[in-house]
Amino acid sequence: MTDRVSRPHRRTGRPRGSPNNREAILQAARDVFAEHGFDASIRSIASRAAIDPALIYHYYGSKLELLIGVLQAEAGDSVSIDRQAAELATGDPARLGERFVAALMASYEAPFMRAAMRSLPELLATTADDPGTRASLSEGLLGGGIGRLLEVLQAPDRRLRAALIGAEIAGLVIARFVLGVEPLASADPAAVARWYGPAVQRLLTEPLA
Repeated sequence: MTDRVSRPHRRTGRPRGSPNNREAILQAARDVFAEHGFDASIRSIASRAAIDPALIYHYYGSKLELLIGVLQAEAGDSVSIDRQAAELATGDPARLGERFVAALMASYEAPFMRAAMRSLPELLATTADDPGTRASLSEGLLGGGIGRLLEVLQAPDRRLRAALIGAEIAGLVIARFVLGVEPLASADPAAVARWYGPAVQRLLTEPLA
């Protein structure tokens, strides 16, 4: 259901021009999405941030764009494979795939990311007619930067490899976080990295048939 924005005669909370508005919105959205998933309302996020709901639309336009904004902020803070690409490429080359999956699992265990994963079917339905938004959502959920890692590795067929790796990880995400398939859903993240690492390793480094 689309949130309706009431416009009271007098606003409370931070003024529209406050430089901290965007940061307050992102922090509140991160917390409320973690608690309620995509069912969280714009009004509840605005209340948590102590701002007028209209400010959220001013900065982000929609609840989906706000969620993508939080995903991008999370990537900038910690989960971005782009930022970790050089580090991931060092070490035992035979375990690169395992390190890659372990890095993703570390990000996915955060409460906000778990909530985003659980909301994935609704999010995909919402973006069905908007390929650009769906691509941004996909990049946010994957942490971004798979292409950057392939660049560091100087791998051939990077676009194809990135698509195949994304499909592999998407299957993992759906089974573990959306469908709750056991024993995968409750497995230790390190074990998941060991199980999926070899398949991702082949897509990262081996010739594609």
